[in-house]
Amino acid sequence: MRLPWNGLPYLKKSGSISAKFIFLSLITPTLAQSFSPSSSWRKPFITNSPADQVDKAGAALASALRVLNPETAQYSMFTFQFVARFENIDFGLITGVLLSDNSNFLEPGTLFYEMARFDYLTGQTKYQEQLEAYFSKVINKNPHFSHPRFILVSLPHALIYGYAAIQAFRAYKDNIFLTYAESSWAFGWNYTISQEQADSRHTPVKNLTFADSNLCARASLAGGTFRDTDTRSGLVTAAATGLSAALAEATNNQAYLGAAKLSFQFISKQLISPDRLVETAMDATNCDPVVVFAYPYNSGFFLEGLSMLNGSTPPDEAQLLPDMVLAATTTTKSVWNTEQGIIQSTADPGAGFAIGSGGDSQLVRGLTSVFERTNKSDLRSYVKSYLAVQLLPQTIYNVFTIESCTLSH
Repeated sequence: MRLPWNGLPYLKKSGSISAKFIFLSLITPTLAQSFSPSSSWRKPFITNSPADQVDKAGAALASALRVLNPETAQYSMFTFQFVARFENIDFGLITGVLLSDNSNFLEPGTLFYEMARFDYLTGQTKYQEQLEAYFSKVINKNPHFSHPRFILVSLPHALIYGYAAIQAFRAYKDNIFLTYAESSWAFGWNYTISQEQADSRHTPVKNLTFADSNLCARASLAGGTFRDTDTRSGLVTAAATGLSAALAEATNNQAYLGAAKLSFQFISKQLISPDRLVETAMDATNCDPVVVFAYPYNSGFFLEGLSMLNGSTPPDEAQLLPDMVLAATTTTKSVWNTEQGIIQSTADPGAGFAIGSGGDSQLVRGLTSVFERTNKSDLRSYVKSYLAVQLLPQTIYNVFTIESCTLSH
């Protein structure tokens, strides 16, 4: 069985806390691109009213909040299922429950993002006080939101809280949330390779030597963010790009803009496949890619950050955004799309980083960011149609209930 880079067994979440009930949120360059929804897509339009969308999104959040421990701002119980096999013997489906707090540090951060997103889209402050309390509880116990997972700290998991905090800052204009976002970013930046470190082939946070740039497509490793805090691991990912870009957009701080551009350059040179999908990770010690499927959350993180750069990338790379949107939404290039255009990913619907099934929230957030920011009407219309497909009728609270509010504007 092929495992993702975090080496976890096949997990399938069950129960009401799954983030798929909260929100939804390539193709090589061609001379003439067609931003037309596929004729095989199921219902690429939204028919329910904005009021109905808001009601469903609010109900989804209420469902998730009912099982959140208000004392810790974490989930005290996490249900999981996996198929147990050993030496080709199938032992059947095993269900278990993790009873300790912080058993899944990722999902509360994702929930915080959606609470703030809901208020931002509806012009409310319904969740502001709750979020102030929850962020305070989490960061007081986990400085910079750096909760250890299996001893090590997963950088993508820690950065999820930064994404949530900057969304809360957008919603409420309260500087405490900006402080939280900057704290998360600073932790991630400490594990991001600078140009000086790339040139010297060393970083103080790792006990290893980087590969020579001649082995890495003659491109620098500067801008790559390490996957975790293991001093012996050289794996770098795309997870930090969007947070740098979001802070740059929110603050006009050139330091964040420079960081976003550096990460963009690294990913565009080192992690984007010929099919215009963002690969899972690469090893900075030898520049080898991690050989797993390209998961949608990687492309989602990158699309979100790229859309926020607002044309500040070099002109010869301006075509990358529409190319990557097409790649992420077409069956021929991305393995997570069904013929009906529905995201059915092997990535965890909460935010990636574990195997499960369902729509992937980071891809939806990335595409929603493209929808909100692009000035290309054909691209905007195409993204809207693709996201509308994800509004599945068979679920009460589905993967798109909150982001569907965006498409009504």
